[in-house]
Amino acid sequence: IVFLVGAILAFLALAIRAYAPETVRFLASKGKFDEAEKIISSMEKVSMIRTSLTSLPEPDMRMYNVPKQNPFKILAKPKYLKRLLALFFLMFFVYFMDYPFLVIPETWAKVVLGYSGALLSQIVFLFGLAGIGAFLGSIILRPFIDKYDRRKMTIISVIIYTLGTGIMGYGGAIRSSTLFFIGAFLAELIGVGWYQLYYQMCIDNFPTAARATGYSIADGVGHAGGAVGLLVILPLIYALGNVGGWTIPWIPAIIMAILVLFLTPNTVG
Repeated sequence: IVFLVGAILAFLALAIRAYAPETVRFLASKGKFDEAEKIISSMEKVSMIRTSLTSLPEPDMRMYNVPKQNPFKILAKPKYLKRLLALFFLMFFVYFMDYPFLVIPETWAKVVLGYSGALLSQIVFLFGLAGIGAFLGSIILRPFIDKYDRRKMTIISVIIYTLGTGIMGYGGAIRSSTLFFIGAFLAELIGVGWYQLYYQMCIDNFPTAARATGYSIADGVGHAGGAVGLLVILPLIYALGNVGGWTIPWIPAIIMAILVLFLTPNTVG
């Protein structure tokens, strides 16, 4: 059933891809100006309907050429290299604890805490229910993500994510299903639900010619942190305790979130 859900999402993505038009920039770069003009005309009509305008201002026409550049050469420049490294290590250490949080709690409850039977079933259910928080968190973020400094909001997100997993760890340790749920829900609500902050920063900090490459390194390669985290989280919990194991490994992510504040610009506005 789990894989079926993924397959359904994949088919939906293909359907959307077949229906959605190419970007205007892509069509123009391929010389398909008529198709690009149709999309622009459609966007203008929708904009006028939404804003109750009868006409749009005349466009400010400017001619320019974007030279072809090697994205890796662009990213190697000091200005962008420090951003790339800061964002990569931020994503690496966030994923280092994010993946274990999303995957391990049920195993932790059974193997480390000794849960079984109805109690284990309850914990599995509550953890799944807490996942609704991610959906709600993304809705909560929507009015703020383009108004406030995403770097500062990222710091808040990582700290609350840490608090959430810590409360979950404490609740599990004392066998309080209420605290377990509150912690997991909080982690989902602000930690997972605010992930758009990370994605947006990984996009906004690089020029167009190197944006996809920068994003693929910062976020894509950064996923390696999740693989490492899954390998070591249970040994860390045994070594640091149920609360320490779910909080102390977050420290590098918090440090990187603070460093990102100083190493990258504010891209809002």
